[in-house]
Amino acid sequence: MTPPVTGWDNLPSAADTSSEANIARMKYYRNTVYGHATQASVGDVTFNTLWKDISNALVALGGVSYGAAINILKYECMDPDTEEHYRELLLQWKKDEDNIKEKLEEMEGMYEFSLKFG
Repeated sequence: MTPPVTGWDNLPSAADTSSEANIARMKYYRNTVYGHATQASVGDVTFNTLWKDISNALVALGGVSYGAAINILKYECMDPDTEEHYRELLLQWKKDEDNIKEKLEEMEGMYEFSLKFG
């Protein structure tokens, strides 16, 4: 592969949509946004700009079918505490349902007993 005009370590111009430029773009964003970032967060405007630039490069490299998967990822929850909270709620919900079912079966048995022996 021939390096883009700006080289492998710099952000290529938006006009350069070659595969090499998109690979260099991914390397650049990986380093600046993640690898060597000084903060663990960015504002909404910056996030949306980066998301658009990065997703465009990924779709160009991987094909149009990547677009839908990338769009889904944009809104996925990445907070493990939130996911754990929902997991615990679902477990509690199942436990409550099992208890209700058990009580109904118990009541049904008592009803049938009363019908037989009244």
